[in-house]
Amino acid sequence: MDWIDINKPPQWYTNVELKVDNVVEQHWHRLCGDDGDVYYGSLQTDRVIPENEVSHWRPLNDII
Repeated sequence: MDWIDINKPPQWYTNVELKVDNVVEQHWHRLCGDDGDVYYGSLQTDRVIPENEVSHWRPLNDII
C-alpha cells in the first residue's frame, strides 16, 4: 500500500507505520490527549510523536 498523507489521518487506535522526518516508525496508534492534542503512541516505548511531526502513514498490517 502507498503512503497516505497525514492530512487524511488514520482511524483512532489503528496500528500504523509512520514517516517522521523520512524515518519509518512502526507500531504506532493515533491518540488524543486531554487538551485535544493529537499524537501517536506505542506500547513498545514511552515515546510520543505529535501529529504535526508526521508526514505520512499507512496501515501496518497491509505491509506485513
